[in-house]
Amino acid sequence: MKVHRLKELSDLYGISSYEHQVANYIEQHAKHKNLSYQYDALGSIITHIQGSDDRFSLMLAAHMDEVGFQVKKIDDQGFLKLDMIGSIWTHMLLGQPFVVVTSANKTYQGIIGSMASHGMPAKKRSEVVSMEEVYLDLGVSSKQKILDLGIMVGDMVVPVKNFHKLNEENYYQGKALDDRYGCAVIMDVMDNLEKTNVVPQLYGAYSTQEEPGLRGARCVTGVVAPSISIAIDTTVAGDTPLDHNSVKLGGGVVIGMLDSNTIYHRRFLRYLEQLAKDHEIPYQYAVFQKGGTDAGNIHKIYQGSITLTLSLPIRYMHTNASIIHTQDADACIALIQALIKDLTYEKFLELEGN
Repeated sequence: MKVHRLKELSDLYGISSYEHQVANYIEQHAKHKNLSYQYDALGSIITHIQGSDDRFSLMLAAHMDEVGFQVKKIDDQGFLKLDMIGSIWTHMLLGQPFVVVTSANKTYQGIIGSMASHGMPAKKRSEVVSMEEVYLDLGVSSKQKILDLGIMVGDMVVPVKNFHKLNEENYYQGKALDDRYGCAVIMDVMDNLEKTNVVPQLYGAYSTQEEPGLRGARCVTGVVAPSISIAIDTTVAGDTPLDHNSVKLGGGVVIGMLDSNTIYHRRFLRYLEQLAKDHEIPYQYAVFQKGGTDAGNIHKIYQGSITLTLSLPIRYMHTNASIIHTQDADACIALIQALIKDLTYEKFLELEGN
Protein backbone atom coordinates (compact mmCIF):
# COMPACT_ATOMS: atom_id res chain seq x y z
CA MET A 1 0.00 0.00 0.00
CA LYS A 2 0.99 3.64 -0.34
CA VAL A 3 2.42 4.28 3.14
CA HIS A 4 2.92 8.00 2.50
CA ARG A 5 -0.84 8.32 1.94
CA LEU A 6 -1.61 6.37 5.11
CA LYS A 7 0.67 8.73 7.05
CA GLU A 8 -1.12 11.77 5.64
CA LEU A 9 -4.52 10.31 6.50
CA SER A 10 -3.44 9.25 10.00
CA ASP A 11 -2.07 12.69 10.79
CA LEU A 12 -5.30 14.50 9.87
CA TYR A 13 -7.62 15.51 12.71
CA GLY A 14 -11.24 14.41 12.62
CA ILE A 15 -13.47 13.04 15.37
CA SER A 16 -17.10 12.19 14.62
CA SER A 17 -18.91 15.13 12.94
CA TYR A 18 -15.57 16.95 12.46
CA GLU A 19 -14.32 14.85 9.53
CA HIS A 20 -13.96 17.71 7.01
CA GLN A 21 -10.12 17.58 6.90
CA VAL A 22 -10.28 13.93 5.86
CA ALA A 23 -13.14 14.49 3.41
CA ASN A 24 -11.26 17.38 1.78
CA TYR A 25 -8.19 15.14 1.38
CA ILE A 26 -10.28 12.44 -0.31
CA GLU A 27 -11.97 15.04 -2.51
CA GLN A 28 -8.58 16.24 -3.76
CA HIS A 29 -7.64 12.63 -4.55
CA ALA A 30 -10.89 12.18 -6.49
CA LYS A 31 -10.23 15.31 -8.53
CA HIS A 32 -6.66 14.22 -9.25
CA LYS A 33 -7.87 10.79 -10.44
CA ASN A 34 -10.85 12.21 -12.36
CA LEU A 35 -13.33 10.34 -10.19
CA SER A 36 -16.83 11.68 -9.83
CA TYR A 37 -17.81 12.35 -6.21
CA GLN A 38 -20.61 13.70 -4.06
CA TYR A 39 -21.32 14.50 -0.42
CA ASP A 40 -24.35 13.56 1.64
CA ALA A 41 -25.93 15.75 4.32
CA LEU A 42 -23.84 14.22 7.14
CA GLY A 43 -20.56 15.04 5.38
CA SER A 44 -19.68 11.59 4.04
CA ILE A 45 -18.00 11.62 0.63
CA ILE A 46 -18.78 9.05 -2.06
CA THR A 47 -16.56 8.52 -5.12
CA HIS A 48 -17.71 6.63 -8.21
CA ILE A 49 -16.20 4.69 -11.11
CA GLN A 50 -18.62 4.05 -13.96
CA GLY A 51 -18.80 0.31 -14.63
CA SER A 52 -19.89 -1.30 -17.86
CA ASP A 53 -23.07 -2.82 -16.36
CA ASP A 54 -25.55 -0.54 -14.62
CA ARG A 55 -27.72 -3.40 -13.37
CA PHE A 56 -25.72 -3.86 -10.16
CA SER A 57 -23.25 -2.01 -7.94
CA LEU A 58 -20.45 -2.65 -5.47
CA MET A 59 -19.78 -0.26 -2.57
CA LEU A 60 -16.53 -0.22 -0.58
CA ALA A 61 -17.04 1.60 2.72
CA ALA A 62 -14.65 2.90 5.38
CA HIS A 63 -15.19 5.52 8.06
CA MET A 64 -13.26 8.77 8.32
CA ASP A 65 -13.80 9.59 12.00
CA GLU A 66 -11.48 8.84 14.88
CA VAL A 67 -12.17 8.61 18.61
CA GLY A 68 -11.50 11.68 20.71
CA PHE A 69 -13.23 14.42 22.69
CA GLN A 70 -15.05 17.71 22.57
CA VAL A 71 -14.37 20.53 25.00
CA LYS A 72 -17.21 20.35 27.51
CA LYS A 73 -16.26 23.10 29.93
CA ILE A 74 -13.46 25.60 30.60
CA ASP A 75 -12.90 26.09 34.31
CA ASP A 76 -11.63 29.28 35.97
CA GLN A 77 -8.04 27.98 36.10
CA GLY A 78 -8.00 27.22 32.37
CA PHE A 79 -8.36 23.44 32.55
CA LEU A 80 -10.57 21.86 29.89
CA LYS A 81 -13.18 19.31 30.91
CA LEU A 82 -13.86 16.87 28.09
CA ASP A 83 -16.76 14.90 26.63
CA MET A 84 -15.81 11.56 25.02
CA ILE A 85 -16.76 10.88 21.40
CA GLY A 86 -16.50 7.14 20.69
CA SER A 87 -15.15 4.53 23.07
CA ILE A 88 -11.82 5.10 24.88
CA TRP A 89 -10.57 3.27 27.96
CA THR A 90 -9.75 6.12 30.35
CA HIS A 91 -6.87 4.08 31.80
CA MET A 92 -4.98 4.82 28.54
CA LEU A 93 -5.36 8.61 28.75
CA LEU A 94 -3.44 9.88 31.76
CA GLY A 95 -0.29 11.79 30.89
CA GLN A 96 -0.91 11.50 27.15
CA PRO A 97 -0.49 14.49 24.77
CA PHE A 98 -3.61 15.73 23.00
CA VAL A 99 -4.33 18.65 20.68
CA VAL A 100 -7.23 21.10 20.73
CA VAL A 101 -8.34 22.12 17.23
CA THR A 102 -10.25 25.40 17.16
CA SER A 103 -12.95 26.48 14.73
CA ALA A 104 -10.26 28.61 13.04
CA ASN A 105 -8.22 25.39 12.58
CA LYS A 106 -5.52 26.47 15.04
CA THR A 107 -4.01 23.75 17.20
CA TYR A 108 -2.80 23.85 20.81
CA GLN A 109 -1.12 20.92 22.53
CA GLY A 110 -1.70 19.88 26.12
CA ILE A 111 -1.54 16.90 28.45
CA ILE A 112 -4.31 14.83 30.02
CA GLY A 113 -3.69 15.50 33.70
CA SER A 114 -3.76 13.14 36.64
CA MET A 115 -3.34 13.06 40.39
CA ALA A 116 0.29 12.92 41.51
CA SER A 117 1.26 9.29 42.07
CA HIS A 118 3.48 10.07 45.06
CA GLY A 119 1.49 9.43 48.20
CA MET A 120 -1.56 8.20 46.28
CA PRO A 121 -3.74 5.91 48.43
CA ALA A 122 -3.58 2.22 47.49
CA LYS A 123 -7.32 2.13 46.80
CA LYS A 124 -6.99 5.01 44.32
CA ARG A 125 -4.09 3.30 42.55
CA SER A 126 -6.28 0.27 41.86
CA GLU A 127 -9.06 2.32 40.23
CA VAL A 128 -9.45 3.43 36.63
CA VAL A 129 -10.06 7.18 36.42
CA SER A 130 -13.65 8.17 35.70
CA MET A 131 -14.46 10.31 32.67
CA GLU A 132 -15.69 13.03 35.03
CA GLU A 133 -12.11 13.36 36.35
CA VAL A 134 -10.45 13.65 32.92
CA TYR A 135 -9.16 17.11 31.99
CA LEU A 136 -6.70 18.67 29.54
CA ASP A 137 -3.93 20.88 30.88
CA LEU A 138 -2.76 23.39 28.27
CA GLY A 139 -0.23 25.07 30.54
CA VAL A 140 -2.11 28.34 31.06
CA SER A 141 -3.06 30.23 34.21
CA SER A 142 -6.70 31.19 33.67
CA LYS A 143 -9.90 30.74 31.70
CA GLN A 144 -9.27 34.06 29.97
CA LYS A 145 -5.96 32.78 28.58
CA ILE A 146 -7.88 29.88 27.00
CA LEU A 147 -10.45 32.24 25.53
CA ASP A 148 -7.68 34.47 24.17
CA LEU A 149 -6.39 31.46 22.21
CA GLY A 150 -9.78 31.14 20.51
CA ILE A 151 -10.64 27.87 22.24
CA MET A 152 -14.35 27.36 22.84
CA VAL A 153 -16.74 24.76 24.20
CA GLY A 154 -17.36 22.21 21.45
CA ASP A 155 -13.85 22.31 19.96
CA MET A 156 -12.29 19.01 18.94
CA VAL A 157 -9.61 17.31 21.08
CA VAL A 158 -7.55 14.56 19.44
CA PRO A 159 -4.25 12.68 19.93
CA VAL A 160 -1.12 14.33 18.55
CA LYS A 161 0.25 13.26 15.15
CA ASN A 162 2.63 10.35 15.60
CA PHE A 163 2.72 8.16 12.46
CA HIS A 164 6.07 6.49 11.84
CA LYS A 165 7.80 3.24 10.94
CA LEU A 166 8.75 0.91 13.78
CA ASN A 167 11.66 -1.47 14.14
CA GLU A 168 10.90 -4.19 11.61
CA GLU A 169 9.81 -3.93 7.99
CA ASN A 170 6.08 -3.26 7.47
CA TYR A 171 5.33 -2.34 11.11
CA TYR A 172 3.99 1.18 11.66
CA GLN A 173 2.30 3.11 14.43
CA GLY A 174 -0.10 6.01 14.25
CA LYS A 175 -3.27 7.57 15.58
CA ALA A 176 -6.68 7.27 13.89
CA LEU A 177 -5.72 4.08 12.04
CA ASP A 178 -9.24 2.97 12.93
CA ASP A 179 -10.27 3.64 10.22
CA ARG A 180 -8.00 5.83 8.09
CA TYR A 181 -6.32 2.47 7.36
CA GLY A 182 -9.51 1.36 5.61
CA CYS A 183 -9.82 4.70 3.81
CA ALA A 184 -6.29 4.26 2.46
CA VAL A 185 -7.14 0.76 1.22
CA ILE A 186 -10.13 2.03 -0.79
CA MET A 187 -8.08 4.88 -2.27
CA ASP A 188 -5.35 2.44 -3.30
CA VAL A 189 -7.93 0.13 -4.90
CA MET A 190 -9.34 3.04 -6.90
CA ASP A 191 -5.83 4.02 -8.01
CA ASN A 192 -4.93 0.53 -9.19
CA LEU A 193 -8.01 -0.25 -11.26
CA GLU A 194 -8.07 -0.36 -15.03
CA LYS A 195 -11.36 1.50 -15.21
CA THR A 196 -12.30 0.02 -18.58
CA ASN A 197 -12.40 -3.45 -16.99
CA VAL A 198 -14.78 -2.58 -14.14
CA VAL A 199 -18.17 -4.24 -14.62
CA PRO A 200 -20.32 -3.17 -11.62
CA GLN A 201 -20.96 0.45 -10.73
CA LEU A 202 -18.17 0.94 -8.19
CA TYR A 203 -18.46 3.30 -5.22
CA GLY A 204 -15.98 4.30 -2.55
CA ALA A 205 -17.96 5.48 0.47
CA TYR A 206 -16.04 7.32 3.20
CA SER A 207 -18.50 7.67 6.05
CA THR A 208 -18.84 10.01 9.00
CA GLN A 209 -19.87 9.27 12.58
CA GLU A 210 -19.11 5.55 12.72
CA GLU A 211 -17.68 5.63 16.23
CA PRO A 212 -20.84 6.81 18.03
CA GLY A 213 -23.11 4.34 16.23
CA LEU A 214 -22.53 3.68 12.50
CA ARG A 215 -24.56 6.77 11.60
CA GLY A 216 -22.90 7.89 8.39
CA ALA A 217 -23.09 4.39 6.89
CA ARG A 218 -26.87 4.48 6.99
CA CYS A 219 -26.93 7.68 4.94
CA VAL A 220 -24.32 6.74 2.32
CA THR A 221 -26.09 3.43 1.75
CA GLY A 222 -29.30 5.34 1.21
CA VAL A 223 -27.56 7.43 -1.44
CA VAL A 224 -25.83 4.53 -3.25
CA ALA A 225 -28.36 1.68 -2.70
CA PRO A 226 -25.59 -0.88 -3.41
CA SER A 227 -26.25 -4.42 -4.57
CA ILE A 228 -23.09 -5.67 -2.83
CA SER A 229 -21.14 -3.96 -0.06
CA ILE A 230 -17.84 -4.44 1.74
CA ALA A 231 -16.99 -2.53 4.89
CA ILE A 232 -13.23 -2.20 5.32
CA ASP A 233 -12.39 -1.63 8.97
CA THR A 234 -9.89 -2.64 11.64
CA THR A 235 -10.15 -5.53 14.08
CA VAL A 236 -8.31 -6.40 17.28
CA ALA A 237 -5.10 -8.36 16.80
CA GLY A 238 -4.74 -11.02 19.48
CA ASP A 239 -0.99 -11.49 19.20
CA THR A 240 0.14 -9.55 22.28
CA PRO A 241 0.76 -10.75 25.87
CA LEU A 242 -2.61 -9.31 26.92
CA ASP A 243 -4.88 -9.84 23.87
CA HIS A 244 -5.76 -13.36 22.82
CA ASN A 245 -7.61 -14.31 19.65
CA SER A 246 -6.73 -15.95 16.34
CA VAL A 247 -5.96 -12.69 14.48
CA LYS A 248 -2.34 -11.58 14.15
CA LEU A 249 -0.42 -8.78 12.48
CA GLY A 250 1.06 -9.88 9.16
CA GLY A 251 -1.36 -12.82 8.87
CA GLY A 252 -3.30 -11.32 5.99
CA VAL A 253 -6.70 -9.77 5.41
CA VAL A 254 -9.34 -10.84 7.95
CA ILE A 255 -12.56 -12.36 6.63
CA GLY A 256 -15.16 -11.82 9.31
CA MET A 257 -17.96 -14.26 10.06
CA LEU A 258 -20.08 -12.06 12.30
CA ASP A 259 -19.99 -9.26 14.83
CA SER A 260 -22.41 -7.66 17.27
CA ASN A 261 -24.43 -6.03 14.47
CA THR A 262 -24.13 -8.34 11.48
CA ILE A 263 -24.09 -11.98 10.44
CA TYR A 264 -22.19 -11.81 7.18
CA HIS A 265 -23.56 -13.11 3.90
CA ARG A 266 -22.47 -16.76 3.64
CA ARG A 267 -22.29 -17.17 -0.14
CA PHE A 268 -20.38 -13.91 -0.50
CA LEU A 269 -18.01 -14.95 2.28
CA ARG A 270 -17.23 -18.29 0.61
CA TYR A 271 -16.82 -16.59 -2.76
CA LEU A 272 -14.17 -14.23 -1.33
CA GLU A 273 -12.52 -17.10 0.50
CA GLN A 274 -12.17 -19.02 -2.79
CA LEU A 275 -10.80 -15.95 -4.58
CA ALA A 276 -8.16 -15.61 -1.85
CA LYS A 277 -7.19 -19.26 -2.31
CA ASP A 278 -7.11 -19.01 -6.10
CA HIS A 279 -4.89 -15.93 -6.05
CA GLU A 280 -2.75 -17.08 -3.11
CA ILE A 281 -3.74 -14.06 -1.04
CA PRO A 282 -3.05 -14.52 2.70
CA TYR A 283 -6.18 -14.40 4.81
CA GLN A 284 -7.38 -15.22 8.31
CA TYR A 285 -10.74 -15.45 10.06
CA ALA A 286 -12.47 -13.54 12.82
CA VAL A 287 -15.53 -14.70 14.75
CA PHE A 288 -16.16 -11.89 17.23
CA GLN A 289 -19.51 -11.27 18.91
CA LYS A 290 -18.35 -7.88 20.22
CA GLY A 291 -17.71 -4.70 18.30
CA GLY A 292 -19.11 -3.81 14.91
CA THR A 293 -18.50 -2.00 11.63
CA ASP A 294 -20.44 0.08 9.14
CA ALA A 295 -21.73 -3.22 7.76
CA GLY A 296 -24.21 -3.20 10.65
CA ASN A 297 -26.24 -0.44 9.03
CA ILE A 298 -25.28 -1.04 5.40
CA HIS A 299 -26.79 -4.51 5.08
CA LYS A 300 -30.33 -3.59 6.11
CA ILE A 301 -31.12 -0.41 4.15
CA TYR A 302 -33.97 -0.58 1.61
CA GLN A 303 -34.23 -4.13 0.25
CA GLY A 304 -30.90 -5.08 1.82
CA SER A 305 -27.39 -5.39 0.44
CA ILE A 306 -25.15 -8.46 0.21
CA THR A 307 -22.62 -7.41 2.82
CA LEU A 308 -19.57 -8.43 4.81
CA THR A 309 -16.53 -6.86 6.42
CA LEU A 310 -12.92 -7.27 5.41
CA SER A 311 -10.84 -6.32 8.42
CA LEU A 312 -7.29 -5.12 8.97
CA PRO A 313 -5.55 -6.35 12.14
CA ILE A 314 -4.53 -3.64 14.57
CA ARG A 315 -2.97 -3.54 18.03
CA TYR A 316 -4.03 -0.99 20.67
CA MET A 317 -7.21 0.20 18.94
CA HIS A 318 -8.74 3.44 20.25
CA THR A 319 -5.52 4.64 21.85
CA ASN A 320 -3.06 7.42 20.98
CA ALA A 321 -0.95 5.03 18.90
CA SER A 322 -2.04 1.80 17.24
CA ILE A 323 0.32 -0.65 15.51
CA ILE A 324 -0.29 -2.26 12.10
CA HIS A 325 1.51 -4.46 9.55
CA THR A 326 1.08 -3.12 6.01
CA GLN A 327 1.19 -6.55 4.33
CA ASP A 328 -2.31 -7.08 5.76
CA ALA A 329 -3.47 -4.05 3.79
CA ASP A 330 -1.70 -5.35 0.68
CA ALA A 331 -3.66 -8.60 1.02
CA CYS A 332 -6.93 -6.70 1.45
CA ILE A 333 -6.25 -4.58 -1.63
CA ALA A 334 -5.34 -7.67 -3.67
CA LEU A 335 -8.53 -9.50 -2.64
CA ILE A 336 -10.80 -6.57 -3.48
CA GLN A 337 -9.09 -6.14 -6.85
CA ALA A 338 -9.51 -9.85 -7.56
CA LEU A 339 -13.20 -9.53 -6.71
CA ILE A 340 -13.72 -6.54 -9.00
CA LYS A 341 -11.94 -8.31 -11.86
CA ASP A 342 -14.01 -11.49 -11.39
CA LEU A 343 -17.43 -10.05 -10.57
CA THR A 344 -20.15 -10.19 -13.24
CA TYR A 345 -23.89 -9.69 -13.12
CA GLU A 346 -24.38 -13.45 -13.42
CA LYS A 347 -22.19 -14.02 -10.36
CA PHE A 348 -24.14 -11.37 -8.48
CA LEU A 349 -27.36 -13.27 -9.25
CA GLU A 350 -25.72 -16.46 -7.94
CA LEU A 351 -24.83 -14.67 -4.71
CA GLU A 352 -28.43 -13.48 -4.42
CA GLY A 353 -29.56 -17.08 -4.87
CA ASN A 354 -31.59 -16.27 -8.00
